[in-house]
Amino acid sequence: MSNQSKSRMEVWRLPPVRFVREQMGRTEDQLKAAIVRRWTERECGPLRAYLVEVEYRWKKGGVALCIALDADPDGQMVEDAVVTFHGMFRSDEHLDVFFVKQEQERRLRQVCCPFFSSKRLPVPDFWMLTTDGAMLEEPRACYKTRRLAGGHSDGYLLCEIVPPFVGQRYGLGARDIHRVVMTGRDPGSSVFAIKKWPADVHVWRLTVDVSDEVFAFAGDEFESMIWAELYDSRFATLPGSAQSSRVVKM
Repeated sequence: MSNQSKSRMEVWRLPPVRFVREQMGRTEDQLKAAIVRRWTERECGPLRAYLVEVEYRWKKGGVALCIALDADPDGQMVEDAVVTFHGMFRSDEHLDVFFVKQEQERRLRQVCCPFFSSKRLPVPDFWMLTTDGAMLEEPRACYKTRRLAGGHSDGYLLCEIVPPFVGQRYGLGARDIHRVVMTGRDPGSSVFAIKKWPADVHVWRLTVDVSDEVFAFAGDEFESMIWAELYDSRFATLPGSAQSSRVVKM
């Protein structure tokens, strides 16, 4: 790692901080896409990565790159991210880099979506049940993939779901639906800051493949699918299924 890169970054195990919100914006999305591209080219990315606004107890808050790993930190991976950051921002701008443990990451995901994910969490972010009169199905585990900007004021939440929806019901033949897009169903509600459970959502299916480097929709990449309810996976009792007597805790 070069001395120049070392002087421009701080890489820590996570100290006491408060995660505020995902760092969003056109410039930030360009940064995320550039980091994803670099990691993909080098095949050295983490399990998951987040760009989040943080508040510290001992100094002024700022923006941090939080990384979840299942192995020892890769110095090249971190340098790639920091070099990319300083290639896009002023030399006096600062980026902290933290390695987060599983419990810290769960807390982080309550306010921030990953912008890079090579492997999903071992536990879901929440569970989904359909509510629009469709055939009663088993609850689906939902894993946040990333947040995308677009025509909806709150943005769009891209999720991986398990088990998938059967594609044949939606004219897709043998191609099942493994990823969906969600938005809040009620005016003013947010799928990124859910305050009341269960949460009513509108679920959309993708009509095109969405690259890992895409962080905004043009508007024609998805179509309406179903209404659904989301249940908090930390302490949700799921109704109307084999899960109905089970409290799922993280």
